[in-house]
Amino acid sequence: MYQLQKEAITKIYAHDEFLQQVITQQNAGKNKHIAIVGEPGAGKTTLLSAIASYIKKENQDLIIYISLASLQGMTLEDYLLKKWLPEAIGLVNAEFVPTPQIENQLITCFRKGGVWLLLDGVDEMGASSPVQALAKISRELTDWPGQARVVLTCRLNVWDANANNNILIDFQTYKTHEFQSEEVEKFIEKWFTCAENIQGGKELQAKLKELRQERIRELVVIRKSSMLYFKYFVILFMMNLLFH
Repeated sequence: MYQLQKEAITKIYAHDEFLQQVITQQNAGKNKHIAIVGEPGAGKTTLLSAIASYIKKENQDLIIYISLASLQGMTLEDYLLKKWLPEAIGLVNAEFVPTPQIENQLITCFRKGGVWLLLDGVDEMGASSPVQALAKISRELTDWPGQARVVLTCRLNVWDANANNNILIDFQTYKTHEFQSEEVEKFIEKWFTCAENIQGGKELQAKLKELRQERIRELVVIRKSSMLYFKYFVILFMMNLLFH
């Protein structure tokens, strides 16, 4: 991960380092929130899932994941109380209906801390402009939802509006980092070794070095955050493109 500050890279994190050094920190007050930004397909949602798994393993904090595209015009508060809470309770008891008392308990839980709010896809909120999308998130986090520790994901071009307008000031910003060529080769080597097809891996590495395969090489510049979750069908897709 790249940590960005005044458009400068201050530190590069490996995947595990990011979880251990950034997510484990129990920051309070200013800069307690985290923004993960990157290009489409950069592994932002995958990383958010990894963060949730890591938090669940490390402590007993409450983790709430929300795809921001599902708000559909609702405020974050209304979504949490009227949609997320009934659905969460329904997983335990489908016949139980949340009462105002239970809603107040959730709000109190937020105010006391120990809640992680994972917000995925600021760019998918349906706002007419990046500034409006970021401004909506800023408004939504002014009351008790903002008492949680928030991790949100956002496309880089949308987050640029924040850098220019200083809309979300309490966020530490991290950018997904692409694989270097040697890391791509290492990944392919490990992948095909596990598949017991070492020769196939060598052939793929050789093909990717050919000048005419520049566009194919662009496809395999996958991100560090999604390395462990790389799907086998992508390799098969590339193999078909290269060898047929």
